[in-house]
Amino acid sequence: MIEDEVMRQVRAAKEAFAASHGYDLRRMIEALRKMDEESGVPTVRLEPRKPEVQVPLASPSIEMPTSMAVPLV
Repeated sequence: MIEDEVMRQVRAAKEAFAASHGYDLRRMIEALRKMDEESGVPTVRLEPRKPEVQVPLASPSIEMPTSMAVPLV
C-alpha cells in the first residue's frame, strides 16, 4: 500500500471524524447527511440500474426434436 503524506493526512482526518462520533456508524452517517444538506450543493439522485439479463447457455424451454427423444419406460 502506498504511504505518503497525503494518505497519512486522509487517514488521520478519517480517524478523527470517527473518534468524534464515538465510532458509531449511525451517528457518522447522520452527521455526513447533515453536512451534505447544509452545504447547499444539489445532490443528484439517479434511478437504480436495472440488472442485466444474462442469457443462459441452454434454455430448458427449448424442445428436443421428436426424432431425438428417448421414450420413458
